[in-house]
Amino acid sequence: GEPLAKYVARARQLYNDRLKCGHAMTTTELAWAILEGLPESYETIRTVLEARDGDLDLEMVTGKLLTHETSKGLQLEQGEENAKAFVVR
Repeated sequence: GEPLAKYVARARQLYNDRLKCGHAMTTTELAWAILEGLPESYETIRTVLEARDGDLDLEMVTGKLLTHETSKGLQLEQGEENAKAFVVR
């Protein structure tokens, strides 16, 4: 599977590519997109982060996800991240 850091780096690259093409997107929308693209093994942490009050902070979200991955020894399931489109809520 793909390590979370690599998945987040790909999402950030897509975000930067969108900005270069003139498509407006906020880092909050990027944080939502990252959460939406996670496999089911991240369901609990995704639910916790989505339930927070206020806008999602990209750095906080990625930090929490990386901590979760490290503590659980999780990696994105191979192929699952490729099956989901990069979507923005």
